Amino acid sequence: MKKIYASFILCCTAIFVNAQWTSNTNQNTLVANKDASDIQTVSTSNGQTWIAFYSQNGSNYDMRAQLLDANGNRQFGDSGVLVSDRKSGSATFVFNVCVDKDNNLVAAFQFQRGTSYECVIQKVKPSGKLLWGKNGIVLGAGLSPYPATLSTNEVAVAWNDNNGKINYQKISADGVSAWASPKIFSGNSAHSVTRAQVVAGTNGKFNMVYQDQFSFPFYTHLFEQKFDNDGNALWASAVQISTLATAAYRYYDVHGENDTTYVGYYGNPSGSNRFNAYVQRINPDGGLPYGTNGSYFANYSGNNDPYEQTIYIAKKPGSNNIWALCTVTNSLQTASGVYVQKYDAASGNNYFGATAKEVLPISSKLISLAFCQVSLCDDNPVFLVTSTNNKLLAVKLTGKGKFAWKKDLSAVGTSTNSKFRYGFTGFYKGQAVAVWQEDKGNGNMPYAQNINCDGTTGTASAFSDNDAQLSENLLSIKGVYPNPVENNFTATIISSRQTNVRVYITDVSGNVMKQFQQSLQRGNNLIQVNTSNIKTGNYFIKVVSEGSSTAALFNKQ
Repeated sequence: MKKIYASFILCCTAIFVNAQWTSNTNQNTLVANKDASDIQTVSTSNGQTWIAFYSQNGSNYDMRAQLLDANGNRQFGDSGVLVSDRKSGSATFVFNVCVDKDNNLVAAFQFQRGTSYECVIQKVKPSGKLLWGKNGIVLGAGLSPYPATLSTNEVAVAWNDNNGKINYQKISADGVSAWASPKIFSGNSAHSVTRAQVVAGTNGKFNMVYQDQFSFPFYTHLFEQKFDNDGNALWASAVQISTLATAAYRYYDVHGENDTTYVGYYGNPSGSNRFNAYVQRINPDGGLPYGTNGSYFANYSGNNDPYEQTIYIAKKPGSNNIWALCTVTNSLQTASGVYVQKYDAASGNNYFGATAKEVLPISSKLISLAFCQVSLCDDNPVFLVTSTNNKLLAVKLTGKGKFAWKKDLSAVGTSTNSKFRYGFTGFYKGQAVAVWQEDKGNGNMPYAQNINCDGTTGTASAFSDNDAQLSENLLSIKGVYPNPVENNFTATIISSRQTNVRVYITDVSGNVMKQFQQSLQRGNNLIQVNTSNIKTGNYFIKVVSEGSSTAALFNKQ
């Protein structure tokens, strides 16, 4: 076992010797030698990073994409791959991306036809081949298409039409539309509905978190509806998930786990001059276990109290924790900082009290969250912040919300040029990737930088064979066999060191059905689990040691 593990380390080390990632955070990795406007970032299941971006071409904006491998090597040269050069008009519009189960990029955007706009969706193979024809699949008139890959590897996509309604369509993996014309969703009221965010569920089901414009054009309430694989609404009426006034022209942070949805959002309470942030959970049956608006980020209420604004959330599948990071400002919104809150996923109870936990204090330095997701390394949050001198920095917290690295903030992009359009991937083998737009003297271009779980950039130290360099035990579950399970299954657990762990079997709500202690050797460990006393359904096996945890989903027949 020792020899196999060492060979793996040597292999990874050899790969990273010729990597394009650099530890020079003033230089970074150039994604493409092309002008970039709006940027969207999404990671693959094997640690690669897709970057889709608008690039100005005369009076038009082309849609382009680049793929960086796990070592930072560009797969499509200096210019990336051309996804679309159809007429887009004199400005860019909101577009969104996802990846399918084959790590193909799915990009949904719009083009101009006459005086109106049509939504289109395209799939790009990691080789650069356009899989859905030269011009993609035209969805219909409208703006702001939002796709999600379903459990069936189909893609569901929703967009705003021109009549205050949401249209949606489902497309097979090989590019065939499920319905002759898009289905139309109008919500519960006579109000316009907008900005649907599609969330994949189990068995081809999907949800849409959307906004009901109760005071046109700016103010909305958040709702959710659930659909089966045929596109039929499953709830008698959509569920209102917030009574706070939210903003019509933005997305909120939405995550799905099986058929449960988690939403991080902020809004304005009626009659107040302030903003409050919340985390809401919507159960598979539409229930709201956290209450009408969800669980508060902090219990500030006065107009002179700190304002909670941009909020991002993260939850590791199978974990009982939800992390939330929020930009917090003074009442004049002239000074800002970053606070953190941690929740129990089942109950919504918060662990860091009514005022949350200060990470970076409110000050005139205007440190705030970059507009991108929070990632998790070993169930601990890693996120990006921007400073008043335009530097981009990463922060990792411990389970208690304290700084995890010797240097509290780790440099990602240290030039003092203005930066925009941030993206941040999840961690894969101890590495995440930050993406942004910056002008380093040759025009606004997309740049990227890796960040390792130990706070370093460049070659990933997570692949070292030296236990002394590992601050935490690294755990992963390689597989569950057989799956679906009848009465017994075998799980392969990989541990970076000899240790004792606790093994839990939980339902999808986090309720513990079974638990036991297990000794692990370094490397692969086979453990047998009996499930004869557990009812039919979906469950997680979760393995926990001090400072680290991992989980895998299985189905009990």
